[in-house]
Amino acid sequence: MKATIRQNAWDNWYGYVGGRRVEAFGNDAQGTAEQHAIVWLRGVYAEHIRKTYGAQLARLAQGSNRTQLTVDTADLALALALVRAAEEHQLPVLHSVVTKGRARRYDVQRVVVRAREWDIEVSGVGDSVVLFAGHSAEGIDWLGEHLHVESWQRLGRSIGVEHRYAGAIVQGAADAGLRNRIGRVLLGGAGVVAQRLIVRAALQQQGAVAGQHVAALVARGQRALEVLLGAHAVALQQGDLAQRAVGAG
Repeated sequence: MKATIRQNAWDNWYGYVGGRRVEAFGNDAQGTAEQHAIVWLRGVYAEHIRKTYGAQLARLAQGSNRTQLTVDTADLALALALVRAAEEHQLPVLHSVVTKGRARRYDVQRVVVRAREWDIEVSGVGDSVVLFAGHSAEGIDWLGEHLHVESWQRLGRSIGVEHRYAGAIVQGAADAGLRNRIGRVLLGGAGVVAQRLIVRAALQQQGAVAGQHVAALVARGQRALEVLLGAHAVALQQGDLAQRAVGAG
């Protein structure tokens, strides 16, 4: 698809798609004809980017560090539209001009969109150890600040912790804003594991609360039983005293 805007000798602006004129623009209270033409051109390319590259951009936004999108085009407007779309997805993007062709006689616009960088990656070792590795500067700083570990817990760039503490770490990273920056705290196939850890931590907390409630009920019952036994003992003592008084009489 090739869309353009042009101005004629009478300062009129028109929009073209595939060489065919499809729109005309004039001055009004909201802006000039040129401004309206630019807005229209951006909208046309934004819709084209959404239909053509929307699914790929969405996958990159999920954080797969092993993939990227590279587009070479002679259409500068298309390249700029792709750059804007990548920035809207908060994806790293590089826009450059490269020379192509057998004789290297013509230049094209190259746009490279990379996957969103991980903040923290989580992986499991067996059933009892969870590894946390910082990928972005924010993730590395957060782990260094909030996890106080011994030297034997470090495995390369990863930090090993017991499974029971992992849920709290995941939730802490989310509360620190890492979730808001990239949409989810943990990627690289560990997102489901992380969610399970959060759920498990929540269930454990609920279980602890329930246990405290049961313990309170048991304690209350014990106190009631003690009162009942005390009253029974008093009654027996009073009955024994009464019997003695009758016998003495």
